[in-house]
Amino acid sequence: MITIRRLTIILVGTMLAAGTLSLSGCGSSGSDDGGNKSTPSDKTQRRALEVEDITSNYTEQLFINPWVDNIMGTPTYRLIDSIPEHIAYIDPQNGKISVSSPGTLTIEVTDTSTVYEDSITTFTVTIDKGINYALSAQPQYISVDSIGVVNAENNKGAVSYRLADDSLSLLAINAESGELEPHHVGHATVIIEDAGNDKYAPASINIPVFIKALTPGIVECTNFTDIVYSQGLTLSPQCLSGDDGTKYNYKIYSDGNIDQDVIDIDSQNGLMTVKKVGHTVVEVTVTYDDRYNENSKTVYFRVDISQGHRQTISVENQIFTYLDRKIIQPNVSNVVGHPRYEIEDGNNVIKINEISGYPQIIGVGTANIRVIDSSNSNYPSSLNDFHYTVTKAPHPGLKSDNKIKRSYADDLVITPEIEGQKGKLVITSNSSAVVISGQLVEVKKAGKIKLTVKDLGDDFYLESDPESLVLDIAPGDHPAMKVAGLTTDYAAGCFSISLYVQGNKGHLVTMANSDESIAKYNEKLKCINLFKAGSTTLSLYSDASANYKQSKPVDVPVIVNKVGSTLKAAGNVTSNYDTTLPTIQTPTISGSHGKLTFALAPESATDVVKMNDDVSTSGGSMTVLNAGTTTISVTDSGTEQYVGSMAYFNVTVGQAENRLSVAYPLTVFESGRSITPVFSNSAEEMKMTFELISGHDKVELVNRSTGELKIKNGGDYSLKVKASSRNYKSIELTVHGKVEKAPHPGLATPIVNIEYTPLKKYRLELNTPAIGTRVFAIDPGLRDDFAKIDSNTGELTLLNYDMPNMIRVHITETGNGNYEALKKVLQKIIVTAPSKDASHQNLTIGKVGTLFSSRLNQETFKALKETKVSFAGIVPVKANDNQLQKFGIGSNLMIKMKPVDETATIENMKQVLVYVQRFDGCSSTYDIDSVSNGTAKPVAMVDNVACSNAGGVTQRYLKFIVVDDHHLQPGDWEAVTPFVIYRHSSRKFKPTSYGGCYVSTNNSSCTGGIEPESNIHEWNLVDVKLTKE
Repeated sequence: MITIRRLTIILVGTMLAAGTLSLSGCGSSGSDDGGNKSTPSDKTQRRALEVEDITSNYTEQLFINPWVDNIMGTPTYRLIDSIPEHIAYIDPQNGKISVSSPGTLTIEVTDTSTVYEDSITTFTVTIDKGINYALSAQPQYISVDSIGVVNAENNKGAVSYRLADDSLSLLAINAESGELEPHHVGHATVIIEDAGNDKYAPASINIPVFIKALTPGIVECTNFTDIVYSQGLTLSPQCLSGDDGTKYNYKIYSDGNIDQDVIDIDSQNGLMTVKKVGHTVVEVTVTYDDRYNENSKTVYFRVDISQGHRQTISVENQIFTYLDRKIIQPNVSNVVGHPRYEIEDGNNVIKINEISGYPQIIGVGTANIRVIDSSNSNYPSSLNDFHYTVTKAPHPGLKSDNKIKRSYADDLVITPEIEGQKGKLVITSNSSAVVISGQLVEVKKAGKIKLTVKDLGDDFYLESDPESLVLDIAPGDHPAMKVAGLTTDYAAGCFSISLYVQGNKGHLVTMANSDESIAKYNEKLKCINLFKAGSTTLSLYSDASANYKQSKPVDVPVIVNKVGSTLKAAGNVTSNYDTTLPTIQTPTISGSHGKLTFALAPESATDVVKMNDDVSTSGGSMTVLNAGTTTISVTDSGTEQYVGSMAYFNVTVGQAENRLSVAYPLTVFESGRSITPVFSNSAEEMKMTFELISGHDKVELVNRSTGELKIKNGGDYSLKVKASSRNYKSIELTVHGKVEKAPHPGLATPIVNIEYTPLKKYRLELNTPAIGTRVFAIDPGLRDDFAKIDSNTGELTLLNYDMPNMIRVHITETGNGNYEALKKVLQKIIVTAPSKDASHQNLTIGKVGTLFSSRLNQETFKALKETKVSFAGIVPVKANDNQLQKFGIGSNLMIKMKPVDETATIENMKQVLVYVQRFDGCSSTYDIDSVSNGTAKPVAMVDNVACSNAGGVTQRYLKFIVVDDHHLQPGDWEAVTPFVIYRHSSRKFKPTSYGGCYVSTNNSSCTGGIEPESNIHEWNLVDVKLTKE
């Protein structure tokens, strides 16, 4: 169990003129200078790191993840003290601590950031001695006339045996060997005491001993009641008889109501291997030799296997920096099955991933989670609660050197969007060309305007470093000007142009004048000078300015009537362009005396209207041709009494309302595909310009005139469309479009073949980048001890192999802005046995047995400390009491054999039992002779063992004993599949000519090396070759 004490250290105060910073809190390590340190700078103020001291009991494969809150940059971890030395390794990037022995660690964590002030603090990790929950022994059933023995299993230190006070009269016990000498019938209790070692505290358990009296001629087999399940448990039958010369044959009683799968049993020696919890009955046939006039007898005994003992499952509380969709593989202890997880609170922070079943980060905050371990019916179910805290992540950064291009227009407002932006921007500038209000930038002048932007982050990310942004504002197209004609009787003077031309952004300049003798525009005085009666048309344009381009020319008609003339037009004609109403009337003409003639005045526009033939003495009609302004002259032919005369009027046809609409069709993502807009109410002569204003990473504007786009990514985009023509008013539209996600293209997952080596890591190569978050999960039907996979990276670790052996990995992808999610696909991986030349050494077990000296006994591994022994390709089975008494600590290997040169079939495969023992210890006690003659004591495979004497060197041996081959028929036999045995440890070691060294960030002196550093120090491919006489 891990105990955590939180230490909160908060920065208080503000940055003063003298650059001081106040700290309030307490040190975490107990050292004089412990606690948080921060150096004043121009960086943003921050909360200091919050750290937690940790206390835990030692266990094998102990990993601890430190709790450090308020990380705002990149943390690095450094081990600054270890008592004793070399008891742990810490990953400098993520702080994960791998513990190899009890002791005390002091660790410094430094958080550096380009945005926030740095913060440094320390914390301590205290590892107390472990608690040996695995200490066990089998209950004993003995006759009052026999000798028995109690054998402790999984002890960590020296073992002693004694009797409970109420059992002293029933039997005697040897305190060192556990040998029992019964005195009376009854039920006794033996107390086993384990002295522990440098890693485990002392422990003790009570074991029952049942003493029975025997009756000649009667065979009694003890029922195995309330036997507690444990993995690899073996049981030896307890059949007692008062007669010598008896033989026993064992089998599971054949009855439809008897569970045949609780145990496997050897018919000759009765050795039972427990497979699961349940009840079964064993049938024992007893035969007598020739000395007895007895027929064979049949007796039965029950085997009742109850659920095994277990500790409550627990999961380490952890703190994480936000990483979208990251799968968390919990640091879980005391697990016996496939745990499942449920969110109790905080489902906006963590969800349970559907494929892997693990927690997955989706937000920031704290989530309370329940772990339930109930899938293994051999153990009671267990549940527990834990919590994960997810904090905001450092900002990944805005894109640098940003530029936004726009064309100037009155009231131009830009809302910048920067690649990498997570939240709201803080925008600043020293330029008078912009007015900034929150997220809005109002542009006052064209030109290149420098801004500075900083992202404040969002619910998931902290604020960013500032980046530059340039607004590149080109001069805009000049807006349309409003024009009115000048019609007046002649008078000397200059008429202000502002009465006739409005909306110009620059100086008005004369482009053309149809009759300069009538009137002229005075650019200096900004007025129209009249010279005589008549008509003229002034073509004027607005000169280019800082913000606008030169305008298109506009025509200002000028009509100067003679003073006193009787022929007059009632006024000018004004109309709007309308294709449904093409005819307009002339103004009423008065003061005529003869025939009227209407004609376009000289130099007037000829494409605005044309006169119709329906002319009367008071006027006529005109057909509209286009928008524009022209001048019509009216001539009175006069009579014999009156002289002919002339008058003028202007015709102005205004632009019609523009009802253009533009839309982009909904399009499915396809990189590089073109999209063209669809138009409604568009006139043939209408000219359009398109400007992409958002979604620059989604589409590319290929043609500014047609609006053609090229798809870059899926998502939303928008454009501004400006349309203009002679006959329709200019219009500016904002058009929104969307590129929909495409169906996922799928993943190719051809079958992969991998050759097994111990703890081999293999990254699944799918040859295509992930579309969104890719998640991997091993099919839950696979045995837990075969493989594990990193759900985020797809890195597979091989733990075991069998023949045949296929690993099924499920893969999903969340999709992204371009593609939909990928439904689950299956990757098949075939794991084959190692080739014969792959291991460090190939071993062969012969008839009697074999003793092997480890390669780690060489000088190049002299500095190697604790290792443990593991198997692959075979499942070790626990030793029974008879084996423990006869051989000592060891494991059973049930090896499938086949005749040499034959293909393995169900019919020809047979099983042999090999007992394997490990002898590791100081060279003063362990050598070939002491292991051979039995004076060296074997040690457990699972224990981390090394010589603890000062300056001592560890020697390592393996001993194999063939204990049962009665299933084999005469001939030559070999193992169906060789198995692997390997030595490993939690720390990487490099063999060198000077005895080797451990590789870590704190050990820069570990140089040279005969082999690369590794956690796997030795592995052997083991075959069995036997000849049965």
